[in-house]
Amino acid sequence: MLRTGVAILALLFMAVGCGSLSIVNKPEAEKIKTVAIVSVYSNKVIYNRSPSSNGGALGGIMALKTLATDGVKAYENLEMKDPKIVNVGLKKFHSEFSKVGPWKVVPHTDVIKSAAYQKFTTKAPKTMKVKEGMINKTVKLEDEFVPAKGMVPFVVSHSSDESVRAQLKQLAKELKVDAVAVVKLDVGYTPSTAVGNVGSAAAAAGADVMIVNSHGEFAVATAAHKKGEGTYETSDGTIAMAGNLAYSKELEELIINAIGKTANYYGKEIKKNL
Repeated sequence: MLRTGVAILALLFMAVGCGSLSIVNKPEAEKIKTVAIVSVYSNKVIYNRSPSSNGGALGGIMALKTLATDGVKAYENLEMKDPKIVNVGLKKFHSEFSKVGPWKVVPHTDVIKSAAYQKFTTKAPKTMKVKEGMINKTVKLEDEFVPAKGMVPFVVSHSSDESVRAQLKQLAKELKVDAVAVVKLDVGYTPSTAVGNVGSAAAAAGADVMIVNSHGEFAVATAAHKKGEGTYETSDGTIAMAGNLAYSKELEELIINAIGKTANYYGKEIKKNL
C-alpha cells in the first residue's frame, strides 16, 4: 500500500497521531446519523501505475483516456466494458460505511429509485474541463468514467466551487439524510516484469471519498488520487502477463479485491477519527 502525504486545505484536515492527516472534518462529521451514497464511479481505462511506463500527466488525458496518476500508460484492451467492478465497489463501501459508529446508510436501491435522485441526475454536469498541455479541453464524463448501475459520475474535489457542493447539499435535504457520499475509484495495475517483459501484475485501487453534509460542508474529504498521492491498496494476488496486460475475469477479481481493501481502509479511518 502506498501512502504519500500531501498538503491540503487545513480546514478540511486535522493533524492526528504522529503527524498523519485526518480525513474527517469535525464537528461536521460528528453530527451525521444518516448517509446516502449518491455516486460511485471509476476511471474507464485500467492503467499501468508503474513509474517507468510511458504517458503524460493530466494534460495527456485525451490520449490516455483516464484521469489517473501522472506517468501512466493506458491500453484500450483494458477498458471496462460494464459496471460490474463499480457495482461491487458500491456494495463494499456501503458495507464499510455501515460499520461507522452511529451511521445508518440508506440502501442504494432506495436512493436510485427516489424522485430526488432522478432529478439530481438530470441536472448533474455531463462534461468537465481538463488541461492538455497549455490548452483547456472539455471532455464528456461518460467517456472517462464508468458509474455504478443507475448512478451518474459526479465530480467533486477540494477545489470544487460552491455550486457543486450546493447540488449535494440540496440532494441531502431532499433525500432527508444528514449527508451524501461520493466515491471516485481509481483503479490500475502495477507490473513486476522480468526479462522479455514477462512477469506478473497486481491490481491497485484507491478512492477519493467526499462526504458533504446537508449544510454543504465537507464532513469527510480524502486526498486526491493523482500524481501518486493518496492511499492505494494492492490485491492479495497477482496475474501473469507477457507484454501488455489483457482484460480478463481474473483481473476483475484482483481489482475487486483491491477495492474491498480500500473500502475497509477508509471505513476504519473514518471510524477512528470520528
